[in-house]
Amino acid sequence: MAAEIFLLAVYAAVYPTLLAAVVILLAQSHPRRLLTVYLVGGMTVSIVAGLVIVFALSDSDWLKHGEHSSLSWKADLTFLGKTDARGTTLGTYATTAGPTTPFSPSAADQTQIVTQLSQALAGVKSCSFDLNDVNGKMIKVDTMKLAQAHVLIQGMEVGLSATDGWNVDAAAPSTLVFSGTACTKWRMPSSTMIDLQFPCGSIIFE
Repeated sequence: MAAEIFLLAVYAAVYPTLLAAVVILLAQSHPRRLLTVYLVGGMTVSIVAGLVIVFALSDSDWLKHGEHSSLSWKADLTFLGKTDARGTTLGTYATTAGPTTPFSPSAADQTQIVTQLSQALAGVKSCSFDLNDVNGKMIKVDTMKLAQAHVLIQGMEVGLSATDGWNVDAAAPSTLVFSGTACTKWRMPSSTMIDLQFPCGSIIFE
């Protein structure tokens, strides 16, 4: 802060307008008296303006917040029995790195980042499918005829099972759910297509 004030003072001292005023005063018949009045007037304006700014900001929230912020971390260090020396931290950190490995994409392999993003997005793919609105119509499945239907993921048939396959619960006949290995397969980045083959008698349109 002191260095900034000093630089501002140097800038003010070489301000072209002020230097021009001094040169004009020196060219007058009584330069000493004029320069004295000029100096006293400038000092008076500066002091009055400075006092007005100081008193106006003395009760401001900005100054109070700054003061409390500077004291809070010192109080925390003192409470923890630590000094407020440079480099001191509030917490204790391990010297060895954790198990997380940061991803660093390679500029030479553009498919690498696509693969990484696909794997990340695969984990958020839902294994539950709501059939309440299919082309503006609500569909319910007759759970008594589930054995007649076929569900395929990427062309491979998935077995009918409530725990390890696909299923439609009688309590929610408009929701198809993948579970177990079927859900895992659907969430794979390479799985992008589901084929539902239900006979006409097993579908109820409402």
